[in-house]
Amino acid sequence: MIMLFFYLFYVFFLSYALVKKVHPIVLFISLLPFLFLGSLRNMSVGNDSIEYARVYQLTGNGLEDLFTGRYEVGFLWLNKFLNFFSNNYALLFSVCMIIVIVILFYYVKEFSELWGMSIALFFLLRYFDMSMNVIRLSVALSLTMLGTLALKKNKKVIFFLLVIVAALFHRTAIVTILFLFITKKRLKFKPRNLIFLASFLILFNLFFSKILEFIFKIFPLYSYYINSEYLDGSIRIATILNIFVTLFIFGSGWIIEKRKNQSLALESGYSHYNNKFNIDTFCFNSGIIGLIFLILSIRFNLLDRVADFFLINSIIYLPNQLSKIKNTNLLNLLIYLFITIFMIYYIVIIVFRPEWNTVYPYRFFWQ
Repeated sequence: MIMLFFYLFYVFFLSYALVKKVHPIVLFISLLPFLFLGSLRNMSVGNDSIEYARVYQLTGNGLEDLFTGRYEVGFLWLNKFLNFFSNNYALLFSVCMIIVIVILFYYVKEFSELWGMSIALFFLLRYFDMSMNVIRLSVALSLTMLGTLALKKNKKVIFFLLVIVAALFHRTAIVTILFLFITKKRLKFKPRNLIFLASFLILFNLFFSKILEFIFKIFPLYSYYINSEYLDGSIRIATILNIFVTLFIFGSGWIIEKRKNQSLALESGYSHYNNKFNIDTFCFNSGIIGLIFLILSIRFNLLDRVADFFLINSIIYLPNQLSKIKNTNLLNLLIYLFITIFMIYYIVIIVFRPEWNTVYPYRFFWQ
């Protein structure tokens, strides 16, 4: 558990040390512990790591055809390419972690106003744990984050290419095409919108079997989940917990944002609705869509992975809303409060549900 205490202390320190923006090299250096420890881990760290290590080693022996019906072609190509250099699975883990952390660096640098808190949330909301477990999903998610950077610069062709590449690692990444429609105009809680959403959720439950059958026709890769725990009809604690955490993050951020925008509107006629890429709007809309996918995942648990493509923006949204608070004492107090709450959340999961990702006890690949 030494590694756990190190991480907790480290992210708590970062949340205060990087309240103000400094040189980007400091941000990059602050991410190095995640890069090194995530890259050099043993296959026992992460539930799926043993399977990925097996795939890597068998691919090196020319047996990649065994996995063509199970894994996406991009992931298999990466395995085959890396085997030219080494048959040690640590190389695969290292390259995937480099992709995740380097893109995270650019994403936080570009969009976050509180670098330290964004890094802390990346860890405490268990995205780092996820990157040591479901590495295909983590690489795909990172590539879509890079696509968001392209969208900000209105480079839609690059965005489409990155979404396609991401889908070659995890096919669910194709849903991020929705990013094109949520960057400028804020989703509103109008009665007709709420009625539409309620109707959609009801219809989804009524025609769940037909919808699932259609999905499996498009993505036969996931048909093996039919008789798994993901479709056993039970409601997972993780799903309910994720829904509450999402509501807490985006609800808190929305309250802060609303109050600050009202103040600005009174002073200068400010409005966050415009025809340009707006990170607050994008993150808020992402949270709403992610929440919808989480609710849908109550019926089909695998959809919570689709939600991650949208909910990753919580590491940007909440810090950015807190950064609008000009009272330094109040800002520090709220940072302390939120980080403490999420530390408790993380510790409770590690203590009572360690099997969700199985990242502790941490071991290096040579151990």
